[in-house]
Amino acid sequence: MPTTWILAANRSHARIFSADTPAAGLTEVESLLHEEGRLHEGDLVSDGPGISSGVAGRGGNQMNRDETARHQEAQQFGRQICGLLDEGLRQKRFDQLYILCEPGFLGLIRPILSPGLKQHLKSEIQKNLVAQTPEEIRSALPQYL
Repeated sequence: MPTTWILAANRSHARIFSADTPAAGLTEVESLLHEEGRLHEGDLVSDGPGISSGVAGRGGNQMNRDETARHQEAQQFGRQICGLLDEGLRQKRFDQLYILCEPGFLGLIRPILSPGLKQHLKSEIQKNLVAQTPEEIRSALPQYL
């Protein structure tokens, strides 16, 4: 019988659950907190974007920052979560994976998922259920995993 892991996560909190049978309830395996994910951009950086001097005599302008500090913090947390999932996969602790994440965070972790995790991924659900009870999280999943 395959063991299923369920990841419920957002930018500041992740919980991993296990279900040992297709219709089983969820048992919490791991919980991770990332307090920096709750902070506002201004709390993560000490000053604004840098100023570039421009080209020979042309005035300076603000440098375009493609990644905000908040985005970088979320990516760092995503890598931590994916590392934990990869370790569980290497240890053969689960056979299939379901991911329930807030939409923005799900978009950040998709490219971080290893090929092995992608092979075992059964479904992605764009919902922020990390603060819900295991029963409420289970009700968002298919009846038989």
